[in-house]
Amino acid sequence: MIRSVQKRWNDVGFRNPDIKSPNIDKLAREGVILDQSYHGVILPQQAACAPLNFTYLPQQLKQLGYATHIVGKWHLGMCKWECTPTYRGFDTFYGFYNGAEDYYNHTVCELENI
Repeated sequence: MIRSVQKRWNDVGFRNPDIKSPNIDKLAREGVILDQSYHGVILPQQAACAPLNFTYLPQQLKQLGYATHIVGKWHLGMCKWECTPTYRGFDTFYGFYNGAEDYYNHTVCELENI
């Protein structure tokens, strides 16, 4: 069985009482919860990239003197360096480009025994 995205859906306290995430829970209570954001799958071999003429928040923040860093998954393209986080306004990037990579063991689409 392939690990499902649903497992990660419940990795926050406001959806799962077994998870302790008080700061994220407070943000969810006082802000906005983004429930749907996936529009398709970008595979590593695809030449996909968010438009290079778009200006993103970290680019604006850098112009104001802020340091910008990203941790996690990058889904806005990787087919050329200009599409990657450090070319889109982030000073540093710690994460991975493949959306199916596991956070804990860094495998892609690991098969689990039933």
